[in-house]
Amino acid sequence: MRDGSHKTRVAILGGGPAALAAAFELTATPALQARHEITIYQPGWRLGGKCASGRNLKVHRRIEEHGLHVWFGCYDNAFSIMRRCYASLGRDKRTEALPTWRHAFKPCYHVAVWDRGDDWQRHVLEFPPTPAEPGTEREREFGDVVREVLGWIERRMRKLVAEDDDVAAAVEAAPALGGDQVDAAARDVGIEVERPEYLGVTYLFEAAARLAERHLERNGALDDLETFAGLLGGFNGWVTEHLADALPGHADIRFLASTVDVVMAALKGILADGLVLKGFDSINDEELSDWLARHGASIDKEHPERNSAFLRGVYDGSFAFEDGDPLRPNMAAGRALQGAIRCLFHYNGAVLWRMQAGMGDAVIAPLYEVLRDRKVRFAFFHAVDEVRPTADAAGWARSRSCSRWPCATGATSR
Repeated sequence: MRDGSHKTRVAILGGGPAALAAAFELTATPALQARHEITIYQPGWRLGGKCASGRNLKVHRRIEEHGLHVWFGCYDNAFSIMRRCYASLGRDKRTEALPTWRHAFKPCYHVAVWDRGDDWQRHVLEFPPTPAEPGTEREREFGDVVREVLGWIERRMRKLVAEDDDVAAAVEAAPALGGDQVDAAARDVGIEVERPEYLGVTYLFEAAARLAERHLERNGALDDLETFAGLLGGFNGWVTEHLADALPGHADIRFLASTVDVVMAALKGILADGLVLKGFDSINDEELSDWLARHGASIDKEHPERNSAFLRGVYDGSFAFEDGDPLRPNMAAGRALQGAIRCLFHYNGAVLWRMQAGMGDAVIAPLYEVLRDRKVRFAFFHAVDEVRPTADAAGWARSRSCSRWPCATGATSR
């Protein structure tokens, strides 16, 4: 509603990150600040919702929060806001602990996944830095994603062969990877095979990436899809038979093989179901593991703890369990694939960014300071019960007055 000064009065219910972001954007320029009179109604005394954190003054000012908070490098909107927020603060680098967003967030280029065989094993996934800073959109083609996925697998294989004699011996004893199928696919997409290299993955993966691109350019050519699926399926079978089965107690090979199994099924399924063309939401009626199994992944529905550690990490990282039970994973296939692709292949700078303090220090308090300077009003201890129109429908009226805390016309508080 507009008041006598012709400002639009805005009530934002709750003080979590979405509320603070809305207020930040509604006051992003002097012109917007002149147009809006904003009140944020916060039920308690601490902003941030589940991202709130505080310090325990009785225990050495220890940070206390709902858990470890990290941001993925693909969080474009969040980083855009924080970069502008810290720029608005103009903190003194000589006296302030977190003067800029670069001091508040530090890059992290790896993700650790733990798997359990006879004992717990850690597997570190490395993600190379990119030149762009977080907060700027990075467009990717599906062919780029295919190349990066397959490139990671190739690097992992080469590292294992170079550093582990048992793996090198297993590869040496295995038949050539792909053989005539790879040669034919390479010629078909214009790759000149000058000499076969002993691992055989370079030509296979490049041919597969080009087939995926051509499949999309031709709006779903079936022959390209069949060859693409054949190459990836053949590679998956080769890894299982000649590496995983040959070295059953090798933790790194077990992790590689189970990851390859899931990744190959995902890449084949994305093209087979036409998701790049018709959208990932078209498979949200399927559970992720069911969809992967439909495209060839080895999935144990009765014992999900036995599935690929990489797949389990997708569920764990999203808390995607019915009633919090890790034996009941449940995740919409389309959204899961979108999230994984965006987090792992659309990041800027680094795949992860670690806050150098609690989220209250690094995110919530800076936003509060900026919004307070922009004359945004914070109504703490205001839990809104009801918002209803006035009798003439020209505005909004509160339905209950407050006995202890001052209320603002425009929302119901207690």
